[in-house]
Amino acid sequence: MESVVSCFADAKAFDARLLEEAASRANRQVRSRRRADATVAAMAATLTVAIATTVEEVASRWLVANIGDSRAWFVNTTSAIQLTEDDNVAAQLVRSGSLTPEEALAHPGRHWITRAIGPEDRVVPETSEVWLHAGDALLLASDGLDVLTTDDIRRVMADAARPADAARSLVELALRHGAVDNVTAAVVRHMTSSGDAPGT
Repeated sequence: MESVVSCFADAKAFDARLLEEAASRANRQVRSRRRADATVAAMAATLTVAIATTVEEVASRWLVANIGDSRAWFVNTTSAIQLTEDDNVAAQLVRSGSLTPEEALAHPGRHWITRAIGPEDRVVPETSEVWLHAGDALLLASDGLDVLTTDDIRRVMADAARPADAARSLVELALRHGAVDNVTAAVVRHMTSSGDAPGT
């Protein structure tokens, strides 16, 4: 969203307050559109975003914020760890023990968002912190990627030479697995061998 990008462009400091302001700007924009156009009066959006607050040769520190069910993952050579929790009915049922993660994939509640950009006057994103070291990666993806297992994600990320290749391969694999939702992915990897900052 343009409102989120503009928030980062105007930023004096990169911290959790910036992520909250970005979510607020996006929420105001969506609500303004809902009021102005009756055909999208029920419009809502999800938001998952990450910012680097420290970038050094040995490691980079990232803050991740989300509202909705677009996910963020920490991925290294041995594991893929979901950093965010889905804001939908199926995920709530999984957390309560009423459904297994596998059952949630086919449950209609996976399409019933419980928190989003747009429906409420005020939104506060859930935030988390993650450190990336050499070879570690951060994956942000829309809900269409949830047809892939953590092993799928780790394997694809490990096999890809570049972050852009990993993102493209993940989208292609999700589509081959029958994803019915929007499938997008963005990958950043901490690379130090050439002295470069994290690559995308």
